Formats: sequence, structure tokens, C-alpha cells
Amino acid sequence: MHVPGNSALTMLQSHVKAAPDSAIVRNERVRLSRLGTIARDYLQPSTVPFLKVDTQGYEDRVPDGAPDSCDRVSGLQLELRQQLFDALVERLRALGFSIWAISPGFHDHDSGRMLQVDATFFCD
Repeated sequence: MHVPGNSALTMLQSHVKAAPDSAIVRNERVRLSRLGTIARDYLQPSTVPFLKVDTQGYEDRVPDGAPDSCDRVSGLQLELRQQLFDALVERLRALGFSIWAISPGFHDHDSGRMLQVDATFFCD
């Protein structure tokens, strides 16, 4: 995994320009676990969980790790970068989620262009 100042993946040049601390500092090997695997330890039948996903650029991979997630969580919040937005919203819709709120996140100070938002989803 890349270890920059603020994200695990290589950032777009526009993001690096707007946030110099996103430049890669070093690389590390880390163990990854699927959400569906670790959820068994945390999600009890009587709970109604809301999941905050902050995977530093890997948000598009989270639905792959828990394809039955709508059956297990009531809602989730994700950081969405510009290049992931459309595809990830569509994937979550296919899993039964709909978007309820979008909160501004990070933007390019020179152009004003939004580079990242927090999006909140709930099951339909």
C-alpha cells in the first residue's frame, strides 16, 4: 500500500496540487480483510449498524467484500473521489442503496472544483 500524507492510493495530479500532503511518503505491506469476513465479529442479529467507510481510496472495493451488505447494514457513508463517484453510486444502487446526502469534502482551491465528497446511503 502507498503511504502518502492523506491517502493509500496514487492521487490524481489535480489532487496532489491541491493537497501536497497527498504525495507518497513510503510503501508498506498490509493485511487486507473482506468486510463480509470481519462483519461476523461485529454485526449481531439485533443490531442496526451504520457503516462509515474510510478506506483511503479503496472505497470502490468495499462492496465486493460484502455483496449482501444491504441485508446487514442500514446505511453507510463513503468518501467518494471524483474518479469513483459515478461507478460507485451505480454499484451501490444495484445493491439496494440510495443516496440520501452529499457533504462537500475536498476541493481545488485554485479552480474551486470539488475533488472529494462524503456520500451517505441508506437501503431502500
